[in-house]
Amino acid sequence: MLGFALGCMGMRLDDWCRLDVDDFNSAAKAWSDNRDSEEQAKWERMRILASIVIQPHVKGKMKPERLLPLPWDKKKGKKQEAPKETLSAEAQKARLMKVLKREREVTTESQHAVKGR
Repeated sequence: MLGFALGCMGMRLDDWCRLDVDDFNSAAKAWSDNRDSEEQAKWERMRILASIVIQPHVKGKMKPERLLPLPWDKKKGKKQEAPKETLSAEAQKARLMKVLKREREVTTESQHAVKGR
């Protein structure tokens, strides 16, 4: 999760440390949905361009969806949402303790670095 948050999503370490699992899952889903939308928009533009280019060379009207079917064409009418994952109270508490311990270590290291100057 940490590598994905910092590397792919561009999140800062201190922001990631402050998130609980549900908040991170929501942020990751929003980021992923945004990426998917951008990718779909690129493919849609390419499909429209292809249909414009080929139209003079075919009889009748060529619809972009017929020329280049894409995976989400079938899913437009059917939107399925994945079930939301939640942690038990014990797991959330363990995660919180781990984050607090890490934050204390970072704070201690920062204080030692300042004193060493």
